[in-house]
Amino acid sequence: MPTIHLSVPERMYRELKKEAEKLGIQVTDLVKMFIKQGLDNIKRNEIREEEQYSNTKIDQVLKLIEQLRNDIEARFAYIEGRIYQLNEVVKHVTRRIEEIEGISEEGIEPEIVTPNTIRHKVAEYNQ
Repeated sequence: MPTIHLSVPERMYRELKKEAEKLGIQVTDLVKMFIKQGLDNIKRNEIREEEQYSNTKIDQVLKLIEQLRNDIEARFAYIEGRIYQLNEVVKHVTRRIEEIEGISEEGIEPEIVTPNTIRHKVAEYNQ
């Protein structure tokens, strides 16, 4: 077993000896116990720090997901609005086509109005 030689002040040694006697163990065993507790505390602190880091990363990912969800909802609302507008245009065009078809079924040809036609009609009216 590896050996560690440790020098401590006399006062500390007396305190260690007193505590070891209370527990009914040798000073070296008490020192080993303290070292083990210290190492366990270090490991717990490392785990706690890793958990805190993980929680921070999880929080960042959750915030990003929320931002993306909000962006998607906004884009979806915009697309719904555009679809509604396009639907209204299609309805209007469909009605106009039906009107034109109705006129041509009655034997009346729809009149195509151009700027020249309007000028000619105005000139006829003024005479």
